[in-house]
Amino acid sequence: MTVIPGLAFLVASLQVGTTSSQQPLTVLRIVAGPHGEVRNGTFVLDEERAQFDPAKDKEVVVYFQWQGSSGAHRMVAQWKSPDGASSTAPPIDYTAPDRRFGAFWTLPITTASATGTWSVEATVDGQPGGRFNFDLVVGAAGAPVANVRHLPTAGELFARVSAVFVVLERSTSKGTHLDPAAAYMASSGRLFTSVTALDGADAITAVLPDGKRQPITSVIAFNRLQDWAIVSGGSDTAHVVSQPIAAESSVQIGDRVYSLEASAPTSRVLADGQITGRAGSSTSGPRFVTSVGGPEAPPGEPVFNEYGELIGIMGGSLVPGATDLGDLIRFRGELRGSPIVPISLFRSALDAAPTAIVDVRARGDLLLPVEGGMNVASGGFARSMSKSSVPSPIDERRDFSAKEKEFFVFIAWRAQTRVKGLSTLRVYDEGNHVLVDSKPAKVDIRPDNFMWSSWKMPIPERPGVYRADVMIDGIPIWRGFVRISE
Repeated sequence: MTVIPGLAFLVASLQVGTTSSQQPLTVLRIVAGPHGEVRNGTFVLDEERAQFDPAKDKEVVVYFQWQGSSGAHRMVAQWKSPDGASSTAPPIDYTAPDRRFGAFWTLPITTASATGTWSVEATVDGQPGGRFNFDLVVGAAGAPVANVRHLPTAGELFARVSAVFVVLERSTSKGTHLDPAAAYMASSGRLFTSVTALDGADAITAVLPDGKRQPITSVIAFNRLQDWAIVSGGSDTAHVVSQPIAAESSVQIGDRVYSLEASAPTSRVLADGQITGRAGSSTSGPRFVTSVGGPEAPPGEPVFNEYGELIGIMGGSLVPGATDLGDLIRFRGELRGSPIVPISLFRSALDAAPTAIVDVRARGDLLLPVEGGMNVASGGFARSMSKSSVPSPIDERRDFSAKEKEFFVFIAWRAQTRVKGLSTLRVYDEGNHVLVDSKPAKVDIRPDNFMWSSWKMPIPERPGVYRADVMIDGIPIWRGFVRISE
C-alpha cells in the first residue's frame, strides 16, 4: 500500500461534506490492473481492467485518486470477498503537499482465492473515498476482456502519434514564411486542424507522416468560433486510420498528455504535459487547457492521453483571429496554457463537398495575411490623442470599460518602402463580423518618413475582445486586439 501525489482520469465523481477548514473530498479516479509502478513520480498501470484470473494473475492493484485539502490525511482500505468476509488494511498516514493525492493497494491472489465479485472501499479521514468492484474468474486471462486499456510504451506512443501527425507549412502570396502549424491525419484524405492554422496564409503545404508534400487548397467544414477545420489533403481516399478516441468525460485536470514537437518537417520529438484546466463558453464550445508544447505550441497539432487515445486538436487561443505568434503567446498567457479543441466538436458529413480556400477567404470567412508590417513602427489603442502639432497617444492600453465613451486606434508609420493608397480601419467582433468600416483616406508615405494615423471609435456595447485591422487598399498592414469589459 503506497501513497503518491498527482495523476488523474475520471472514473467516479463523489463529494462529501467536510469541516469548514477542509475542501470537499472528490474522487477523481479508481482503476485496477494486474501490475503498476511509479514512473517519473506518477503511478501508472500497465493496463486497466476489472477481471482477473487467479491461475495467471499474481495480484490485483487498485489505485484511488482524490482531490481535497493539502496536509495530513489518514487513508484506509477495506477488502470484501464474494462470501462477504472482509479485511481492513492498516491505516496510511500521509501529508499531501497539494490538493491532489492518491494511494494504491495490492491484493495478492492465488488459485486458492475465492472466485466471484470482490470489492475494495476506501476512506479518507473517515469520509467515504470511493468503492471499486472487480471479478476473479478462472480462465479470464485466456478469454477476451472488455474495455481493457493497455498503456503503451514511450516508443509505441511515439509511433502512434507520428503516424497521424502532419506539419503544415504556411506562407503568404508575397513569399513570406509564416510560423508552421499542424494537423491530425484522419481517414479518407481528411486533415483535422485549427482555423488559426488557415488564417493569414495564402499557401499551405501539408508534410505527411511519410514525407509526402501535399498542397492544401480546399476546406470541407470549419467553425471559426469553435476553432476547428477539416481540410482535404490527407494520404489518399483509401487511407483508413484506426484511432482510439478518448471519451470527453474521461479527461480530467492533471491528466498526462502528449503531442509532437517538429523543429523541421522531418524532425519529430515526443512532448508531454498535463491537462491544467478547462475553459470555453456556450458559443465557443468547451476547451481543455494544457501545458504540452508551451505557449508556442503550433495550432492544429493532435493531443493524446497516456493511452494513445486522441483527445483533440490544439487550438490557437480563445480569441478568434489571433494568428501572430506574439498575440497567441499573450492570450495563451492569460489562459495560463494552450486550449485543446475536443475532437467531439468536429462535424462533417462523409459526402460533404469541399470548398476552395480562396473562395472561403474571398467571402471573409478566413483572415487575410498582414503584409507590409515593416512600414509600421507601432500601433495600438489609447484613451485619446494629443492635439499638439505632432499627435501622440495618451493613456495607451489594450483594455477599456464599456462605461468609457470612446477610444482611439493609432498607427505610427515609419516607412521602409513607399506606402501609397487608401487607408481604412475595420473592427471585427469575435464572430469575424465587421462592426466598423471607416471612410477611406489617401496616404502617401515615402521611405524614412514618420507620421501618425488615428481613428476615433465609440466603445462597443457588448463586452468582449475585438480585432482591429488597418488596411491599405484592402490589405491588412497592422492588426491588433482590444478588450472591452463591463
